[in-house]
Parts: sequence; structure tokens; C-alpha cells
Amino acid sequence: MRKVLSAFTLCLMVLIAVAADSTTSPVFQMRLVLDEPTTDSEQFLSQNTYKLNGNVYSEKLEVQKKVLMDQTALKSVATSTNFQGYREIDFSLTPAGQKEFAEITSQNVGKRLAFIIDNKLISAPRIAMPINVGEGQIVGSFSEQEANDLAEKIRAAITE
Repeated sequence: MRKVLSAFTLCLMVLIAVAADSTTSPVFQMRLVLDEPTTDSEQFLSQNTYKLNGNVYSEKLEVQKKVLMDQTALKSVATSTNFQGYREIDFSLTPAGQKEFAEITSQNVGKRLAFIIDNKLISAPRIAMPINVGEGQIVGSFSEQEANDLAEKIRAAITE
């Protein structure tokens, strides 16, 4: 009987550990960039390559751990090329996502919003004004293949 109880306890502990470990972070996240490190932030490295001269610029950013929006607010994702020749990821929001995005951008004008895909900082633009439309773009220095791969990861997460 003791062996059965021990085996049962061990199985229960394994199940609890697996359940606790299954709390993976969302594939797509929007989070605020902070000016200073806090206990509620983590550091990400932002790297951009400028097409004109090929120079790579890096900066370390403190990003708030709190996720403001994730892929559940997205309706669709596609890729395109902007007028400067940079690949971008275009997204459209659900009605609830559009309302949430409008609130986030109106409350944080002047701050930077980090776009994180698969736990990698993709872009961190400054919010210039409230964005009330239900779509946006993530511009980065990614290749066509990188943009397509990132968009596919987000699309797969939307349909889960």
C-alpha cells in the first residue's frame, strides 16, 4: 500500500510540475518600454539594420513584464513591403482588440510600445498619437523570409 501511495504521490508531483511549466508566454505581445529598470521589467536587445548603409544599430531596452495585448486581440496578419523597401508585418484587430489598442495608445502617447514575437523584441516604436483604427504595422529590418516566418507564427497562434 505504501508503494502505491508513493507512486501516486510521485505521479501527482510530476503532473503539477508539468502543469506549472505549461504556462508559456503568448507568441505575440505588446508591452511598454520603461525608462529605468524595475522589478517589473526585463531587458531586451533591439537591433536594426539600416538598408541605406547596412549599419547595425543596437540598444538595450527595459520592457515591462506586464503584457498589454497578445495574439487573442488579433484578427489577421500579413506581410508587405513599405515605400522605403522595409518588410513589415501588417495586423488587423478584433473589435475588442481595436478598443483595447485605442486605450493603450491614448494613455501612453510619447512612450514606446514593444512588439515581442516568440519572446524576441521585434520593434519598439514611440506612440506619437492615439491609434483608433483596427490595424497597424510592425516595421523591422527583417528579410522577406523572416517577416513571413514571424507572420506565420502569429497566424498559427491566432487560430489556436
